[in-house]
Amino acid sequence: PASKIFAFGCNYIFVKDAYAYSPAAHDNVAKLLTFKVGDSHFTMDEAKRVAEMILRENANEFFRLGL
Repeated sequence: PASKIFAFGCNYIFVKDAYAYSPAAHDNVAKLLTFKVGDSHFTMDEAKRVAEMILRENANEFFRLGL
């Protein structure tokens, strides 16, 4: 389920490395979700929701960041 996925950031020791990989992670998520919408697996709204979850909300909840 999408609620169990982190798009990036958990395997870097230094913040600069996570920051540097951020654009690539966003691009990969965008490509995947574009494909899923094109194949009618997701609606655009569902794809946006999944993106929010795997790019931000899941880590926020898991690590109890309160963001």
